[in-house]
Amino acid sequence: MRHPSVLYVDDEQANQVVFELHFRDRYDVTLVADPREAAALLEQRSFDVLLTDQRMPYMTGVELCAVARRVQPDLERVLVTAYADKRTASKALNEGGVSAFVSKPWSPDAMVRTLDEASRATRQRRLASMLRETVRARARAAAIAAAQARLLHDIGNLAGLVNASTWNLQASLEDLPGLQADRRSGLKRSIARLEGVVEAMNGLLQTVRRLRAPGEGAEEALGEVDIRELLELVRLVSLPLGRQHGVDLAIESFEDGLSARGLVLDLAQVLSHVVEYGVLAAAGGDPAEVTLRVETDAERVRILVLDTGLPLSQAECEVAFELLHQDESMRPGVGQGLGICRRLAATGGGRLVLAAHFEGVVLELERSARGSL
Repeated sequence: MRHPSVLYVDDEQANQVVFELHFRDRYDVTLVADPREAAALLEQRSFDVLLTDQRMPYMTGVELCAVARRVQPDLERVLVTAYADKRTASKALNEGGVSAFVSKPWSPDAMVRTLDEASRATRQRRLASMLRETVRARARAAAIAAAQARLLHDIGNLAGLVNASTWNLQASLEDLPGLQADRRSGLKRSIARLEGVVEAMNGLLQTVRRLRAPGEGAEEALGEVDIRELLELVRLVSLPLGRQHGVDLAIESFEDGLSARGLVLDLAQVLSHVVEYGVLAAAGGDPAEVTLRVETDAERVRILVLDTGLPLSQAECEVAFELLHQDESMRPGVGQGLGICRRLAATGGGRLVLAAHFEGVVLELERSARGSL
């Protein structure tokens, strides 16, 4: 596993030496003395955390954070200063989008906590962006697949009609033995042209069937998914819908270090769909809540998505998995149906279960080696 990358900007060499001695084994540290060089570096490569001193020649830390906010908006920005005042803090928050402050002299333990939290937040935001793009890409692929199916259907019908016309013309020739030679020759040419059209349409059908939607057929190996990171990601992307409908989203406490086998973006997409169904079910209730709960045994991790809406009947459970829902109250790209979510969960290494008279949905995953320790 790679170390989080930290860009540390400080014009005092002694501070850089101390920082590197303390943290070079925990983070991928890049040291820069000139903030102008740091600004240029931010244009060239991504980092997980920007840690910068406030008072430096040429550019303040707040000004550098403002540059980082523009070129890497997902990057967490941390300001180090020995001159904390309300004016600096206000500018740091409003102009630089600074998420944390570190006062001089800093302690190694406090710095580790700050950098770990900042790198986690950066990763969560980037995963959320990737998840949204994945949902959009899959929605586009589904639209292409639907258009392909319609095209196949239309071409097939047309080919059948042309083929039937060819047979009718051939039958007409056999039923008219006294037909003049020039007319018979003209009908034969028409039949030959129609046969050519049918052959071309059959070739087109084969070509369309061979076409694949973007990304279709690509397989990704299952990896290790950190369960806490997965649930925090799902909560992050689902919060806007929760606020819109007045529904609280919560994660119940569970053991640290828990992981399972799967594909993080696939599983996050499944869970975010299920959570948003739960939000719509719980909206208007008292209380209005959706809760993520984790249960484990020696082999499996079960993620329960519990909502305070009315439980479903057995018939409703079956329909939910069969129908391709499209609910206009959801944000674009969500209406993929629980049936598709179930198949996507299986691809991602899990199993999606919807039980009648139960207050939610269960996603089961195979526990990984690290998670079973």
